[in-house]
This record gives sequence, structure tokens and C-alpha cells, in this order.
Amino acid sequence: MTVVAGCSDEAILVTGVNFYKNEVFVGVNESIKLDYKVFPSNCTNAKVTFWSTDDNIASVDAEGNVTLKTEGEASIVVRTVDGGFEDSCKIISYVDPTSIAFKSDSEYPVNVAPAGSEYNFYTSLAVEKTAKLKVDFFLNGVASDDITNKNVVFSSSNTSNVVVLDENQGVIKAVSGVAEGVAYSDITATVSTKDGNIKSVCRVFVNKASNIDNLFVHYANGEELLANRDGSDVLELTAEGSSSEATEFYAYILNTSGEKKTDVEFMFSTNDQEQGVVELSVDKSLSDQGIYKFSLKPVEEGSAILYLNTTCLDGEGKAISLSISINVRAAVNSVTISASDRKDGSYEILTNGELFSFVPQYKDASGRIIEGATRELHFDEFAGDLANYVRSFGNNNFRVIAVPENMNQLFTISGFVYKYPNGEQGKVYFSYSFYIRNTLEGLVVSLNPKTTEEIGGKDVTTLPQDGISALTLTQRSGTWESVDVYAYATSFNSTDTEPVSVSLVAYDSTKIFVAQDGANKNKFTLTGVGDGQTTLTFVATNGVEEITYSITIYTVTVN
Repeated sequence: MTVVAGCSDEAILVTGVNFYKNEVFVGVNESIKLDYKVFPSNCTNAKVTFWSTDDNIASVDAEGNVTLKTEGEASIVVRTVDGGFEDSCKIISYVDPTSIAFKSDSEYPVNVAPAGSEYNFYTSLAVEKTAKLKVDFFLNGVASDDITNKNVVFSSSNTSNVVVLDENQGVIKAVSGVAEGVAYSDITATVSTKDGNIKSVCRVFVNKASNIDNLFVHYANGEELLANRDGSDVLELTAEGSSSEATEFYAYILNTSGEKKTDVEFMFSTNDQEQGVVELSVDKSLSDQGIYKFSLKPVEEGSAILYLNTTCLDGEGKAISLSISINVRAAVNSVTISASDRKDGSYEILTNGELFSFVPQYKDASGRIIEGATRELHFDEFAGDLANYVRSFGNNNFRVIAVPENMNQLFTISGFVYKYPNGEQGKVYFSYSFYIRNTLEGLVVSLNPKTTEEIGGKDVTTLPQDGISALTLTQRSGTWESVDVYAYATSFNSTDTEPVSVSLVAYDSTKIFVAQDGANKNKFTLTGVGDGQTTLTFVATNGVEEITYSITIYTVTVN
């Protein structure tokens, strides 16, 4: 909400406006009325107007009644007639998932249960260890960011083995195991929807590390353990384009005596066949010592999962396996952003009333585009008078709200991204310079010039309304007639001819001669030079688009 001071003997001025809520969830095809308040409550003119940032998602009428048309989100803006103060309220569709599934990630991997199991997923947890279970949300089998109902409750079927420490966040703890047999608990995730409860079940096996063989993976140089069966670490790799180097690892299984098992086969795979994030290579030359050597070469920024499966069974009769999450990051050296495909020279053009977002392109130190790179764009506060012409709605959403008098005034929006996805090693800065131009609404050619009169202490310009479509020039006694015409363009929220320019693009010079006034560029003098007929075409342009206006000229000699 914006508030300014103002008073008058005759009228009480508006000082601001705001909605009572900043964010509202609405069902598709449902309607609500947004309540707002104009300040002060005793102002003379409390009238407001409403508009939506996306009428395809949410529409609003003159009374502030909002109808959600489809899934998504849009902002409703209220604007006071007196003073032009604004506030916005985000309208978000309330969307239930149709299914959920437990999510395997670097913090706590889970596996899909075999077909026919009474549970959907399974994982293991060592006694006295804690973990956080997570779920993915789906619409008709597809993961969707449109889902807004993500209220999950977790519960345990056997709290003697596994307890739920936080039923909303999915934090669990293994509290007991058994020396013989299998200890487990089924953890159920439930989402309540308008159509009933949606559930997914993950069986958590409780392990005692002393009872089972363990799978280990570490860097080939032996300096750092990467993972073991009681959990997994995130493997961070850095892509350097063509100069990227592979990192080598050793994988092996230790028995309860601490010896490497040599009667085991390892199978390696990734879920990265299509993305091309990493290249996997396997070397079995040390397998007779119980060691499998493999290497991972980072290619593009992104995420992948490495799966290690073995022929060795654990104390639960399951094959010992491990999944390791891989995050490949690339160092961003430069970033360029774009918002429009319209350009005037080296700079892009935005038009009055336009909603826009920036599309970034990231490059590494060699100038290579980093495919798959994602960074959050951090924008600087608007400098100079930019805030008078562009409004930010946050989350990389902007709108042009006014046009400068000088169509060649250059504006700049600047900011930065972090070099790496997790915000490490400094910032990389960007800037975006652009013009703002009026949107052309019309073009008129008349025999009358515009008029200007003072109203309320301001000069008000009125353009002629009597446009012409044809004109006759005559020659009498060897002298051709000359006639002045005036061409004016109208633009969005403006009746001025600036920053719109008008010029000629076509006519037959054997029939007429046209002279554009040097001082008044909207004035054109037409003089006949030969009998006949020609079409005179005017064009108005704002540097983005064009509007044409044609009149027919008849040239006639009168005896």
C-alpha cells in the first residue's frame, strides 16, 4: 500500500488503498469478492477500478468480483481513481493431487516396492537414526506444480520399531531392531482431498549394522568415504565443458569381519540416459580383490541418480544395493536476459501496458551456453525514475505502466545470479537496457490541424476527428492548386503525436508533389503536377509496429 499526505479545503484526497488479503486460494469456476479499503475512510472520491494480470486465469468485474477460470495464478490489482494508488492480491487455484508417492532424494533414498507388495515403497534405517520422508504430488499420473493442496500427515503402523517425530514434516526415528527376523514399520502418508483421502505406504526396515554386510563407496584416492548402506550422501560434481574431468570411485562390500567380499558382482546404472548430465564408466580390473572401480564425468548441469546393485544378500534376504544422488553444477561466468523479440538497434522494446518476464541465458568461462542451468534472478531496486514506468510484482513478473515523453529514453533493470546453484563463490551481475514505446491505436489524416487550449491550468490537445479519404487538386490557368493536410497518430493512454512519428511511404510523383513541413512534421503540403489519380499512403510507427492511412488524390486541369 502506498500512502501520501494531502489535504484540501474543498476535497479530502485519497492517500492509499489495500486489499484485506494478499493471497487467496479459489476453486476453478468459483467466484469470490475481494474486500478492500480506501484511505482515508472519509475521502471525497473513493472510486476504484480493477484489472487482472492474466484474464485467461482469473477475471474481475468493476465491483471486485473475481472468477477463477482455470488452474494457475494471477494477481488482481485495485487502483484508485483519485491519485492512482494500487494494491494487488494473488489468486491461486486450489488444486488437489490425484495421487502421491514417496520421494527418493539425496537426504534419504527410498525404493519402489516389488509388484504385488502390500506397500508401495521401502527403505531402511539404522537403530537410533532419524530421517525425513518426502512425497511427490501428481495430477493424473504426472508431477505438477499446479497442485496447491500439499497438506500431508504421516503415521506409523508399529511405533515399537519406528516412531513419527513430526507428522507434518515426515520426520521418523528407528527405535528398536531385532537380532533375528525382520523389524519394520509401515509409514503411511495421507492427503485429505474433497474426493477423499489419498495414501501412499513406505515400509521402513530397521537395520543393525553388526548383523549385515555393508556396501561402501569412496573416492579412488581413499581420502573420503562417499556412502554406506545406512544412508547416502550427495555427490557434487562440477562441469567445465570440454575440460571436464572424470572422478574415480571404489565400491566394495565388507563382511562382518571387515574383509572385502570377492564373490560378489556389481551392477551400475543411472537414470540419466536422456538428460546427459553424467557419463558412467566401469572398470572391473580389480574385481578379483573385491573392488569395482567406476568413474563419473560431469557433462551438463542437472541431477541424476547412480544405482549400485549387487548379488550379495543382507540379513533381511534382500540384495544389498545403494542409490547415490548426483548434482552436477556448472560455473556461470556470464548471464544475459531478454524479455522481448522487438528491437530498436541494440536494445529491446517494451510497450505500454505490457506484462513481461525475463528469460536468462547462462554461459561458462569459455562462452559455452550452459544447458539446463537454473538460477534465481535477484533484481536490484529500481534506479532513477524507472519506478514511474515499470512495476514489479515479484517472482520475475513486471508490467509497463507508463510511457516517457522521450521515446528514446533508455531504461535499465539490473541484478545478479549466483555462480553456482547453491549460492557459492560470489555473484554474476547482469543488466537489461530497453526502450518503452506507446502502443499505436489509430492514424487520422485531416484538412484541419490539432487544437490546443488551456483547461484547469493545463494545455489540452484535441486531434481532428474529420479524416479524409479522397482529395481533388485542380490546375487553373497553368497553376496547380496546393492543399495542406495534417496526419496524427493516437496511442495508448495518449492523444499526443509523440513519441509516434508519421511519414509517407508511397505516391506517384508524376501526379503530385508532397512537401513535409520542417517545423511541424505532422503537416504535409500537396501540390498537383500532372493530371490523373494516385494513392497517397501515410505510415505511423513507434519503432515496434506500424499503422497506415491512405487517401486517393485526383489531379484535374480545369479550362
